[in-house]
Amino acid sequence: NIYYDRNKVNIRSDAASELDEVVALMTKYPTMTIEMRSHTDSRATAQYNKTLSGNRAKSAVDYLKSKGIAPKRMVAKGYGESLPLNKCKDGVK
Repeated sequence: NIYYDRNKVNIRSDAASELDEVVALMTKYPTMTIEMRSHTDSRATAQYNKTLSGNRAKSAVDYLKSKGIAPKRMVAKGYGESLPLNKCKDGVK
């Protein structure tokens, strides 16, 4: 898991460390392909969160590309608030 600052898409230093582990793994296994998924909480609108999560996933993929991973080995997918890991969804206080 990597984390982002609220309403931001930039890769933080703690996230970079995690992504560097993905770079090492993908370098070790050169035929590996991944779907880089991003999710959000439900504090904003569903559409905003889908866009934000898509941009976050793209940011993570761009980071991996910058480290030499071929773009064809990755796909960025934003899920917004559609797959909550907790019970916090629209209408829940």
